[in-house]
Amino acid sequence: MSTWLDALLDAPDLPCVSISVAATQGSAPREVGARMLVWEQGTAGSVGGGNLEFQAIDIARQHLRGGATTGAHLHRFALGPGLGQCCGGVVVLLFETVTGAATCFATLHELLSKRRTAALISIVDGSHADSRLLVSDATCLGELVDERLFTSLVDEARDMLRTRGASQLCTLNDRNGRPVQAFVQTFYPSDLQMLVFGAGHVGKALVPLLAQLPCEISWIDTRADEFPGTASANVRRIDSSAPEYCVDDASPGSFYIVMTHSHALDQAICERILRRGDFSYCGLIGSRSKRLKFEKRLHARGISAPTLKRLVCPIGVAGINGKQPAEIAVAVAAQLLIEYGQRQVNEAQPPHPVVVRGE
Repeated sequence: MSTWLDALLDAPDLPCVSISVAATQGSAPREVGARMLVWEQGTAGSVGGGNLEFQAIDIARQHLRGGATTGAHLHRFALGPGLGQCCGGVVVLLFETVTGAATCFATLHELLSKRRTAALISIVDGSHADSRLLVSDATCLGELVDERLFTSLVDEARDMLRTRGASQLCTLNDRNGRPVQAFVQTFYPSDLQMLVFGAGHVGKALVPLLAQLPCEISWIDTRADEFPGTASANVRRIDSSAPEYCVDDASPGSFYIVMTHSHALDQAICERILRRGDFSYCGLIGSRSKRLKFEKRLHARGISAPTLKRLVCPIGVAGINGKQPAEIAVAVAAQLLIEYGQRQVNEAQPPHPVVVRGE
């Protein structure tokens, strides 16, 4: 779930400025669609850091101090000559004043929590520059006096959602034939699904780290009192007396991290994952000797040798040898990102013959 959106809904009565990466050219520190919020006393999210973000925050706070309550405008930043950043590209930022957590933001949060697609439209210039629309496949929030422009924007957004189009600036004509520029930011459910079994010391260090990524996490344990009092919106805490059965409800291609308080439970969970076979990653916390014991036991229960080779144990990237929970968490998170990146490469370049695989 987007951290900027969570932060906005946590402070609905404070005016702020939303800053979005609306376009880039050449090398840029963040992708189109990256967004941050700026209040007088704080920020949430990021559009790239460095001098770019420093200047953007200063512009946003000037708007707040000037009492601006409406409007949206674009600002072009040349990273090399203008800001002294080595990226050397160009970033176009969209600045919008937000006077509260409007209905569209609350609805966007609800849609994303239900793994629905959505598009947030901000009109940049012209007489409609104070307008914002939220579009999904079935609903639309917001109004425009210009019905032609409204219909065109909704149709454009839904076409983008159908084709999983990326966020972008677009220009459409209003009823008088005048061009109107709008930024359409698209949101899609994450295809990075993780199941973390165990809420012990390493689980408590790992899950908050993973929750900062664009992913959905199911955090599972038999001990409800081990979970912390709060968790990010993209973390679903599950208290289960039989955690191994949670494997059956996972999506194909999920990432599993097994680190419970019981070796017997670890084995039952790993066996169920390996029998499914459609996982992207199955990691088991423990030593090489634990792996050897599990391989022997699971092979005796009918798990094939090729399948057992896919079990990752010990977990974490090589070279990080510390045993502190935070050190293990960093090593595991890095390994998961590497595995996820490799999956994306494999799906972008399928082997011959071509096999079309659903997400």
